[in-house]
Amino acid sequence: MANQNNLNQNSLVANDEAAKTFVGKNYDYFKKKWEIAETKKSKQSWNWAAFLVGFSWMAYRKMYLYSWIFIGVIVIEILCEYAFGFSSKLSSAINMGIAITFGWQGNYWYKLHVEKKVREIVAINSPEQAKIELEKQGGTSIGAAIGFAVAFIAIIILVAIVAEGRSSVGGNTSSIEQSACPLVTQIIHEQLKGSADCKVVKITEDVGNNFYKAKAILDNGNDLKITIERKGKNIYVKIPNQ
Repeated sequence: MANQNNLNQNSLVANDEAAKTFVGKNYDYFKKKWEIAETKKSKQSWNWAAFLVGFSWMAYRKMYLYSWIFIGVIVIEILCEYAFGFSSKLSSAINMGIAITFGWQGNYWYKLHVEKKVREIVAINSPEQAKIELEKQGGTSIGAAIGFAVAFIAIIILVAIVAEGRSSVGGNTSSIEQSACPLVTQIIHEQLKGSADCKVVKITEDVGNNFYKAKAILDNGNDLKITIERKGKNIYVKIPNQ
């Protein structure tokens, strides 16, 4: 059991002095967190900074890959919100879940990051050069934290603009389909002397210049190929020979 405990303690960081140099400020805090986590089955410990400002905290600690992953997850969540119409409650729950995950895993992910970078730097450098590289590649970066925060805000705004634009285009198309349906019914009754009514119109192709090809589904089960043209606020429908 004693040998196992020693093995666990040694696995925390391959080289304690190198890790201390790499982490820089607050090394004692992280070392204590890692040692306590090693006694737990889950290997987890709580980090408020990772919970509250996940990607900025990771960028501050130069965990750039994790920062990009965090931003990517948020972007995917926003896209799904627009694509599937998530409710605000569901979106809030997802965001809270992401924040809690980073809060619980932040210290552990940072431990893995430190161990990996220390191994790589120590393996390919002389002791003197390794110390220089550890200080250079480790430590903290206020600039990175601010830079990722700015990048995050810019990406979220861009994604929201694109998503809103697509949603707006979809909404306009939907209004055209709704306006076209009663016109199809009118043409069938007045020009074709039929009795069927249009139930729904589905645009099948945006030809361009406000001209569309569509399919009208009738209440008798038949379909009609139609064309729709939008001129200003007016909609014009034609039923070509079928």
